[in-house]
Amino acid sequence: MCQLTDTFEERRLTLFGVESLDKAKRKMFSQIHRSVKDSFAVASYRDIQIQEFDEALRFVKAWRPRLVA
Repeated sequence: MCQLTDTFEERRLTLFGVESLDKAKRKMFSQIHRSVKDSFAVASYRDIQIQEFDEALRFVKAWRPRLVA
């Protein structure tokens, strides 16, 4: 008897060319870090100024990953 071992999310990610959920997570974290660094012109998210903190939080909450990398 054949048993499905992958989840719906893993199958959906495979359709977008991502082999595993872990690989997808790494890709998304990389994308969001790059977006934050580019948007706030900093070398690291740790370099965001205190006065920009609330804006950075709004940015992260509104951020959506790109479907095609």
